Amino acid sequence: GQAAYRATGAFAALRRQFRVQIGKFEGVQEATGRIGGSTYTLEAMRVMTASAVDHCTPSVVTALAKYHMTELMRDVVTDAMDVFSGRGVQQGPRNPLAQAYKAAPIAITVEGANILTRSLMIFGQGAIRCHEFVLKEMKAAHGNDLAGFDRLLWAHMGTAVNRAVRSFTLGLSGSRLAASPVAGPTAPYFRQLERMSAALNFTADMTMGVLGGELKRKERLSARLGDVLSQLYIASCVLKYFLVNGQKEEELPLMRWAMDHCLAEIGAAFDGYLRNFPNRPAAALMRLVVFPFGNPYAPVSDELNAAVAEQMLQPSSLRDRLTHLVYTGGDNEALGRLDKALNLWQQAEPVYAKFTRLAKAGLAGDKLAEQLQDAVQRGLLAADEAQLLADYDAARYDAILTDDFSKAYIDGDYAAEAAQATGYEGQLRVA
Repeated sequence: GQAAYRATGAFAALRRQFRVQIGKFEGVQEATGRIGGSTYTLEAMRVMTASAVDHCTPSVVTALAKYHMTELMRDVVTDAMDVFSGRGVQQGPRNPLAQAYKAAPIAITVEGANILTRSLMIFGQGAIRCHEFVLKEMKAAHGNDLAGFDRLLWAHMGTAVNRAVRSFTLGLSGSRLAASPVAGPTAPYFRQLERMSAALNFTADMTMGVLGGELKRKERLSARLGDVLSQLYIASCVLKYFLVNGQKEEELPLMRWAMDHCLAEIGAAFDGYLRNFPNRPAAALMRLVVFPFGNPYAPVSDELNAAVAEQMLQPSSLRDRLTHLVYTGGDNEALGRLDKALNLWQQAEPVYAKFTRLAKAGLAGDKLAEQLQDAVQRGLLAADEAQLLADYDAARYDAILTDDFSKAYIDGDYAAEAAQATGYEGQLRVA
């Protein structure tokens, strides 16, 4: 995921269409925004879950993290391939994505498939073991402890009623009555999570009471409740990651993207669950408690998605922090080439804009080298500016170039050449 973020951001900045970086196109930003938000989410989950494993063995958490992180990874790599397009299809050492794209099905396998993890393990495994009362009630019943069972049952019923009232009250107030442990931009999200946590608590109790053992066979219902639980955990990871990192201003769009996405997924999961719950009166009651005014959560806005996408187009400390696990290699590695060209672009951008205006006004020559020479001779560009543009354009061309091998090499005669490099000699016209 981190490698796809780093490579796609650089490629979207370097590759141009109609003299515009493709990363500026709204259609491309739809994909790159998802890459940015998902990569931030992945890093937040990685840090939280790995830290938890250092201290305990949270089986439910590791199952939901494995499921959602591998699915997010697959989505990120697929979006990255869409942006790279044909450049991502041409396999070879210059391609930073093809191997990850081919390997994605391996990561989602393990438990037979991620399908089983979602439908059987995440909620099904945690519904009893993580419940405040159910496992204790089962043990009391098994041990014929009638008095203990009665105490647990009444406490369970009291808690269920309390969660129902709390969920309904928070729904009526739009979560304004919920508490937040901190002030600032994360506070509204903390309040929304408290509301949805109460809603899940009530819904799970109601479901187990109505369906009983039948719930095990209702895998799609169990999966949707698991989705709610998972998104609550993911959102908690994101908020903690943002706070621990110092609430940096440049991370704010990424945090908002991740949280809006989590809440939208929670809303969609609850909506699908309630629409398909077999006991319709119970479903109506749960919908009234969970969403008294309807589902308030919408997908990530275009404006926020574009802000996340824009951040990917420039070298920055944020980009380095978010991709710190990635091996970029030297200038001859796929990511190294992209990084070199992107860094040169940051230096050359003002001069490139100036040169583009000059080229429109008219410069002698068809090739870039000829036009740069004409601009220098006429005093329109300084020699060092022209050299910076030439260096950048050579690096840009080298970064977006696909691999090119001779027929003998493809046929297996690897001694014929290590790899046929296509030289750059200023052959491109000004884009």
